[in-house]
Amino acid sequence: MKLAVLQFILFINRIIRFFQGSGYESSRQNLRQASLRFEDEVSCAIFRFAARGVSCERFVPKHFNRKAVIMYFHGGAYVAGSPGTHRHLICKLAQTAECEVIAPDYRLAPEFPFPYAIDDALNAYDGMLVKYPASRVILAGDSAGAGLALAAAQKLRKEGKGVAGIVLFAPWVDLRCEGPAYEKFNWWDHILSPQRLKASAQMYLDGESPSNPYVSPILGDMKGLPPVLIQTGTHDLLMQDSKALEQKLEEAGVKVLARYFKGFPHVFHYFWPQFYPAEAALDSAGDWIRSLK
Repeated sequence: MKLAVLQFILFINRIIRFFQGSGYESSRQNLRQASLRFEDEVSCAIFRFAARGVSCERFVPKHFNRKAVIMYFHGGAYVAGSPGTHRHLICKLAQTAECEVIAPDYRLAPEFPFPYAIDDALNAYDGMLVKYPASRVILAGDSAGAGLALAAAQKLRKEGKGVAGIVLFAPWVDLRCEGPAYEKFNWWDHILSPQRLKASAQMYLDGESPSNPYVSPILGDMKGLPPVLIQTGTHDLLMQDSKALEQKLEEAGVKVLARYFKGFPHVFHYFWPQFYPAEAALDSAGDWIRSLK
């Protein structure tokens, strides 16, 4: 085992208690507590505003290209998290991509199940068009937020709208929660467990079919989507989702770049202040965003 991977696993083991909980309320509290470890890495200027009624945070790095903006959806299995719990990750992405970032504080299940999250995402997008042309908007997110970004992109394309690109960190794009990876990677992923993921899916679905493509965008139409970047660890419980998504995008003729980081669990990007490979992954994502024309 590489030393860097071993160091990362040891670090994860020290903080894993912050991500574990018996219910969504404890998951929310634990994620907030975990984010406190990285408060010193929040280097962007942050402004709060509302976009068509959706509360958002705007992240402005010291150097940025005013012609482009990232709309970032935080992870948390649709039941936890906020722009506040992901500020250090968003700031790093904003800096390396040299873009402003808008992070909607979309509503969470179980209080607000599907379709509240995607409704908030689409309303926030429409609100952003007051300042930015659609051709300069990049959708991004991690885990459930990445799935939300993809679902929103599919919905926008169907409505005749669009975005410049999509960035997906360990995307959760299939809420059917099936497949051999849910057993195989249960031993390797230090962040997710099949039980927690399935419980969160049920809260978000609230009776909706997991086969709805705006719930599970892996089942949606990929044709006509803009370039897509996927980054996932090889020990991520959701790596099977990323592999399947990569294949579907390629079959639909979408330009996709997928990178799989050996030995790392779910959304290892979150720990970039403590772990250089995670920082390097975000740097490469920023490079990809800046390469978009």
